[in-house]
Amino acid sequence: MLLLEIVGLVEEALPELVKVAEGLFGWKKKSGTEKKAFVAGTLKDVVGQIDANSRGGQKNTWDALQPIVDAGIDETASLLFPHAAGPNANAIGGGVQR
Repeated sequence: MLLLEIVGLVEEALPELVKVAEGLFGWKKKSGTEKKAFVAGTLKDVVGQIDANSRGGQKNTWDALQPIVDAGIDETASLLFPHAAGPNANAIGGGVQR
């Protein structure tokens, strides 16, 4: 599968994963870091499975996608949950160290 095809799949799944993270961690205040880690981890696993089945270079694919995914998570969360402000707010925000 080509990198652009994988980006397309990630782009399609991102809004739903952000909503799932909101549902799973909605009970916890200032859980943006945990929500982002959940979404990024899920996408990393999926990308790894896709890439492992196509050519076995999942680390290279994830390394290329990670900056796009990180920015996409923050942007998607800000669009879906504009009430949340700043890093670690109740919606996905703040960075995740890997």
